[in-house]
Amino acid sequence: MKALRTFPLGSSGGPDGVTPQHTRDLLAGSTDDSLQQALVDFLNLMLAGAFDQEISSIISAGRLIALSKKDGGVRPICVSYTLRRLAAKCANSHVISRRSQVLQPQQLGVGVSGGTEAAVHAARRLVSNLPAGHDTKNYINISIISSLRGILVRRLMPPCRLRRRRF
Repeated sequence: MKALRTFPLGSSGGPDGVTPQHTRDLLAGSTDDSLQQALVDFLNLMLAGAFDQEISSIISAGRLIALSKKDGGVRPICVSYTLRRLAAKCANSHVISRRSQVLQPQQLGVGVSGGTEAAVHAARRLVSNLPAGHDTKNYINISIISSLRGILVRRLMPPCRLRRRRF
């Protein structure tokens, strides 16, 4: 399973304590494909929304961790079940591989590693090179607001309407 290998080494487990490494080790030690097939079947059921509300609310739960920030504040991090995170990775991979060409002219970073970061650096260079007297704060706010209106409403949402599919 390709998606399982994308978890960084040392990834934390969710409320059950099962980490991605545990799942990798179980699959590596199996003598046939029955465990992998059972895992794929479970993920397909999860992605199809086949579980009732009570089970779905349990699977969607997570373990809350409070990390200290440099300024003294707290950054809450929620770590959900590994199998739910794995299902999300499969779904994202499926959508990105099929929709990135449609989204790329309007949305940066879809299917392109580092695309959004490159756009942020380009915007920073642009703003830092504006002539004296230009209000960079207003420039950025106006750009973001007009971009969101145009992209989200007219261009981004219609191509994203997908039918449910099995992975």
